[in-house]
Amino acid sequence: MTSPFGQWYAARCVIEAGATSRGLDLYADYKVWAVAQGHAQVMSIRAFGDALQQRQHVLAGRDAERVRLRAGLRLRQTSDIAAAPRRIGNSEFYAWAAARLVIDPAETTSFSALLNDYAWWCDRQERFQSLSARYFAGMIAEVLPWAKTTNGGGITVYAGVRLAPGQDPPGSPPTCCTGSADPGAPTIRRALAALLRSLAARLDGRPPAPPEPPAKSG
Repeated sequence: MTSPFGQWYAARCVIEAGATSRGLDLYADYKVWAVAQGHAQVMSIRAFGDALQQRQHVLAGRDAERVRLRAGLRLRQTSDIAAAPRRIGNSEFYAWAAARLVIDPAETTSFSALLNDYAWWCDRQERFQSLSARYFAGMIAEVLPWAKTTNGGGITVYAGVRLAPGQDPPGSPPTCCTGSADPGAPTIRRALAALLRSLAARLDGRPPAPPEPPAKSG
């Protein structure tokens, strides 16, 4: 079984030649992540430094504040999501991931919350790409390969990830997700979004939300 340090290292660190990171920043991030994941004890800063040393992240001098630097790694950032390799197609999913997912070591987000947010976001963009829960899980695994785990109740969650705040997605709608020449698309889109929301509710053990009332004509 991987140690808490090993789990943090896989989830939060990017191995990158030429990169340096402040040792104190790495240790602070490790402590936040460990507490968020429910680990009762965290390793001392000395043991933490030894563990980094064993992975060849040697000391690389000090910064202007005289804080020791570690070589060859950096902390994972939200921008890494948009930079992840992509499949051909599925542009709505990648636009959603770049707009709505935030890397945060203190947070954990359930699969159903991600699926529900994807349905909501695509509905707001006035175009919907239908993805089954299984296919969506595969896409999430591609952009967050380090994050998947399970909580104490056996529910699939993603550690170190949260959804962006606000009731509306930040920024302007991406060009890949706007407009539709089909006058029936809004009705179909709402039905598909409602279906995904219902599925997300069942995954969380909640009763599905009542259907939206039909739009009034005129």
